Amino acid sequence: MGSLCQRIKGALQQPNTWTSSWENFFTDMIQRCFHWEEDMHGIHEEMQALFPAVTEKVIPRLLRPLETGGREIQPRIVHGDLWDGNTSTDAATYKPIIFDASSMYAHNEFELGAWSLLRHQIYKMYIGAYQEYFPISAPKEDVDDRLILYRLYVGPAG
Repeated sequence: MGSLCQRIKGALQQPNTWTSSWENFFTDMIQRCFHWEEDMHGIHEEMQALFPAVTEKVIPRLLRPLETGGREIQPRIVHGDLWDGNTSTDAATYKPIIFDASSMYAHNEFELGAWSLLRHQIYKMYIGAYQEYFPISAPKEDVDDRLILYRLYVGPAG
């Protein structure tokens, strides 16, 4: 998991390290978001109290099962910030255009986190087609919670 080059999402520099663990890579990304949020908006006591539970309990609970019990994640290149505001259609060819990428090798479901936010319309239009190519990872019963977790990254970072 990771990226070969420096990535930026909004004003936030992203890790360009490599790791074999999606859990570790995602934890690093969330920690960067948290610290960036503190730098931009100041320390918030409630967030200070809740954040360790996210990194020490929630992330391991939801992401570790993806890579244990004989399961593994096949890293996929994801856009990293794919939502309806970063898409368009070429006026001449009517082909889709995507831009503002913060690409990396990641768990394919990471892309779906932004799509599932109510303010983005891309989820309703493409989620079924996406899952035809990239089925929900096991344990499937955790997918909705994983998408909520991935939304934590989408919100503070952009």
